[in-house]
Amino acid sequence: SIAEIHAAGEALSSTIVYVLNSEVVVNYKRTQKNSGVSQTWVFVEDETGVIALDFGNATFKPKAGDKIKGIKGVYDDRIRSGSERIGAPSFKVVTDATIEVVSSENELNVIKTTLAEVLQDTMAYHSRIVEISNFVGTSKTHTDDTGVREDYYLYDKVNPSFEMHYTPEYHTGDPIIGDNLILKGLVNFNCLEGYYVIYRISVTEDTNATTKIDDDSQSVVKFYSVDGTLYIETVSGQSLEVYNVVGQCIYATTNSSNLTEISGLEGV
Repeated sequence: SIAEIHAAGEALSSTIVYVLNSEVVVNYKRTQKNSGVSQTWVFVEDETGVIALDFGNATFKPKAGDKIKGIKGVYDDRIRSGSERIGAPSFKVVTDATIEVVSSENELNVIKTTLAEVLQDTMAYHSRIVEISNFVGTSKTHTDDTGVREDYYLYDKVNPSFEMHYTPEYHTGDPIIGDNLILKGLVNFNCLEGYYVIYRISVTEDTNATTKIDDDSQSVVKFYSVDGTLYIETVSGQSLEVYNVVGQCIYATTNSSNLTEISGLEGV
């Protein structure tokens, strides 16, 4: 089982072929080139745990939701930082493995959590699909000896000190910019860059993110940011105050229209 692979750890030999007796469900598949060689990683899960399968350039191409059996391969524990393993162990599938699809379109195990929780205990989420909300996607322009570059980050709204730096073309396809979003993806260690990332499966609007204020007028306030400008929608004549994460009031006004635009705020 996958749990036995995790328990055995380095005791497993990289020269002995092992067979997974359990049927596993494919959570995610990713193809990339390493040193010009196409490499397909398939992340699978059974009731005991998760593991990454290295299919190399094999012709067998399972898809997410497939339940498969017949996995045979050698143990791989190469993602390390010094003596500490920082990535989940994986299997390099041997070419003579006879893998078959038992069923398709199986429900995937998706863990609803926050960005802060993932970054606080990343190994608990490693190679698992997560769904996170209550975060902000933003970018920063940096200039150094190599020129001008754009860096991309996700920040946890409740704990802004928890941030995830990512490279769109490697990890998410397109930049994730904005507020009130839900990100579903696979948590993994990026061995090229040296940090944990979430490979995007989908990004959707968080329809539950609108904040309602109970008062005599039963008004509803919506707030969002676009390109660094904060927008607040509510009925006119309201007292509006904006605080930073350490409790300082950084903006205050009484709005004269239904839409208030505030620019020049750091971290928006």
